[in-house]
Amino acid sequence: AKAETIVHAEPGEDLHFHELGDMDSIIDIVGTAIGINKLKIERVYSSILPLGRGTVNTRGGILPLPAPATVELLKGFPVKLGKETEELVTPTGAGIVTALAHQGEVPEMRIESIGYGAGSRGPDDVPNMLRVIIGQACEDYIADSVMALEANIDDMLPLNYEHLFKKLFDAGALDVYLTPIQMKKSRPAVLLTVLFEEHVIDRVTGIIFSETTTFGVRYHREVRKKLNRRIVKVKTRYGECRVKIGESNGVVKSISPEYEDCKELAERKDIPFRKIYDEVKKTWANKKLLEK
Repeated sequence: AKAETIVHAEPGEDLHFHELGDMDSIIDIVGTAIGINKLKIERVYSSILPLGRGTVNTRGGILPLPAPATVELLKGFPVKLGKETEELVTPTGAGIVTALAHQGEVPEMRIESIGYGAGSRGPDDVPNMLRVIIGQACEDYIADSVMALEANIDDMLPLNYEHLFKKLFDAGALDVYLTPIQMKKSRPAVLLTVLFEEHVIDRVTGIIFSETTTFGVRYHREVRKKLNRRIVKVKTRYGECRVKIGESNGVVKSISPEYEDCKELAERKDIPFRKIYDEVKKTWANKKLLEK
């Protein structure tokens, strides 16, 4: 709805959805959600999406390809423009992929099952086929990779960093931090480091050059290993708080009460933050003991 609102420059309540409102689109979206849930899929990866060119005749008139709504939905997602003069990615497909999938290297896994779906049309340059591979990660930890950007800065007002951090996180940065360093001529400076997924590299770079004083940036890829994470809600005598659980091979390795929830409870109950934090961890530990 947001994409169509931007394309048509009209309020969402005034729009009439054509293909997106069809029963097959609803079945695609709901069916995908049910499948993800039933199959207990924890993470989805997608290849780069191929886009067609030319025009397509719809109930709303003749539209350019890729369709305007499709392009709007694919903002920030890697695509490649092919030679096919027909629609290869629909707005429904674009919405599903961008909502669920991560771009990047697929982690090592043991393949468990493979599914194929093929259409009736036969484009020349790309197969009219969708393949889904389901597997289990080979390790007890989640392995993936992210891009890291670095820039040395020695002449920027410290008060500007708060605005810079907000812009970077809004653009999709996974983490942003500063490290004190010493540069040539014994100047004290900071090393700005930004971690992000590759598809937002241009957005992040643009912000660095527009919001900082640096004349250049460096990139490299970093491989990560992470605990499997899930969020649970813990009820304490002060109220409910979310807790992040880190697991490896089904064994809990780390727990962390959600900061914002603890802060809200501390302010509402006028109790020290540390007391709330410790109470949440204690309540969770007692609950696990009772379950054994």
